[in-house]
Amino acid sequence: MIIGITGNTGSGKSTLARMFAEWGGTLVDADEIGRSVWQNDAGLQRAIVDTFGDSVLGSDGKVDRRQLGRTVFSSRENLVKLDRLLAEPLRSAIERALREAEERSPGPVVLDAALLFDWGYQKRVDVVVLILAPPGTRRARIRTRDSLDEQGARDRIDRQSDLDARIEEADHVIDNDGTLDDLEQKARAVWESIGDQDKE
Repeated sequence: MIIGITGNTGSGKSTLARMFAEWGGTLVDADEIGRSVWQNDAGLQRAIVDTFGDSVLGSDGKVDRRQLGRTVFSSRENLVKLDRLLAEPLRSAIERALREAEERSPGPVVLDAALLFDWGYQKRVDVVVLILAPPGTRRARIRTRDSLDEQGARDRIDRQSDLDARIEEADHVIDNDGTLDDLEQKARAVWESIGDQDKE
């Protein structure tokens, strides 16, 4: 079984995925795979620099993740450009990781993917869990996590798809508008429900 977890930045998606992994799931992190794909592919790094300019380079001459983030989240057009560059190699890498996880995992595989709906991966997974949080809460979380100012946090949120519109496509929806303990309680209920479903 593959459980797909999705949610926009600051929603608590990765925290939820780590909880599922702690309870027996095998985690496949699309963000981590994405970083590995472009950081280890010299051709892709050149394509990123050709597309966005030297401003995305760090002091070591390589593409810097934070600099790239600031650039791509500055406009919807830039985000689309990056998605186009990464889409094919990233999908191939995620598919490979899913197959490997399925082969070695006795329990469910947990795919942590912000772009799960955008890439059509809701058709690839067996269960979709969508996690949501209020915009103000998300802004506060990503300002702390990514050392962003208020405008930078707003830009990141504004450039992402509105996942509220995808609620009906999810098997489970978690509103992460409380404490970490609240999230763990909701997550445990969903995890146990999925486990019961898998036994049927």
